[in-house]
Amino acid sequence: MAVERPKLALNPPTICVLYLFLFLAPIDARKPHHISFRSPDLYPEAAVWDPSAQHFIVGSLRSRSIHSVSDAGVVDTLISDPSLPPNSTILGLAVTVDGEASIFSRSAAFTSFPVDRDAPYSYCGINGIAYVSRGFLLVVQSNTGKMYKVDVDDGTAKTVLLNRDLPLADGIAVRGDGVILVVSMNMLWFVKSDDNWLEGVVFDGTPLDAERFATSVAVGGGDRAYVLYGYVMEGIKGTRPEGREWFEIEEVRSEKESKEEKVWVYVLLGFGLAYFLFWRFQMKQLVQKINKKQN
Repeated sequence: MAVERPKLALNPPTICVLYLFLFLAPIDARKPHHISFRSPDLYPEAAVWDPSAQHFIVGSLRSRSIHSVSDAGVVDTLISDPSLPPNSTILGLAVTVDGEASIFSRSAAFTSFPVDRDAPYSYCGINGIAYVSRGFLLVVQSNTGKMYKVDVDDGTAKTVLLNRDLPLADGIAVRGDGVILVVSMNMLWFVKSDDNWLEGVVFDGTPLDAERFATSVAVGGGDRAYVLYGYVMEGIKGTRPEGREWFEIEEVRSEKESKEEKVWVYVLLGFGLAYFLFWRFQMKQLVQKINKKQN
């Protein structure tokens, strides 16, 4: 008498293969997160992610206020101070948990590279700043494209040796895996280091929409990189007399990292399929042996 073959829908290898196809394959299909938010004449220059409240916080070029922006684009005013001078702007923002004082540095390293005074934005010097573990800061300089490592105790600074400059670097943020994100109006760079930031490698760069003028980068939920499109230059020059109502915060990915993720997905899918086929072969051999004994 022939032995009935096991039902594939109930066995662990089949479940494993289905899991790989249903849950790993969609990783590649997810679209970048896009947030459009409405706040007339806001022109935000800086954005940070508040992990406790799970929303972004933005300042304003033209209003004396700070606002939160949810994933759905809902804007709420957190602080508004009419007592400030009418021309006040809120550019830099930070979210801290301990309230410690800022560290300032006047290192000669910041003036050790020549600046082309005829180049656009040559007047912009030290700009983005981020705290990195182990007691130091990383800062970027817009008019030289350099990155510096600053000691939080004594303020001494050293140039981080990179494989390329970061022209017009503006905002900077640190991802959970240690990768540094640096944004300019037209590019988001991905930088990493294996020697505690004595040297670094710019391993990828994602082009941005220069017209929307990105000025800030933040690491949001899920360790995802977001850039703020605040149309700041439009706000500074006043080229839109009627003002602007809508602004954007967009997730930006590294193409190189996305390709690597795809490779791992395909490897896992291939492994699952190979395991399933091997199991099928083994089961077939087992059934044939049992049938021979029965006959």
